[in-house]
Amino acid sequence: MDGDDAVEFFQDIEKRYGPDLAPLYQHWDRHFGPEGFGSPMMFLVMLILLFLPLPLIRFGISPAWVWRVEIAAVLLWLWPLRQWPLKDKIVAVKVEDVVEAATTKRWPIDYDEVP
Repeated sequence: MDGDDAVEFFQDIEKRYGPDLAPLYQHWDRHFGPEGFGSPMMFLVMLILLFLPLPLIRFGISPAWVWRVEIAAVLLWLWPLRQWPLKDKIVAVKVEDVVEAATTKRWPIDYDEVP
């Protein structure tokens, strides 16, 4: 879960159970990525989508094939884009962490101990 989905989830946890999630919010980017695409990568995808059809149509490729090529280009970019920020640097939030936050009213991850 990333972006708005994660924000809404933890806002619901805060409203329902009342834990202090300030430490989580201070280290948000260590747990969650952006909604959809990261903005630098989204800019690159938009450039591809804008300019890819021009040479294809100029060389006589039908518009139906142009759309297929554009869709394939976007699908090829989806995996690298979802790795932004790199997933190996993300600290996982476990169900146990959320349950402990709800029961103890504090965020259980100590960021001094997390690499």
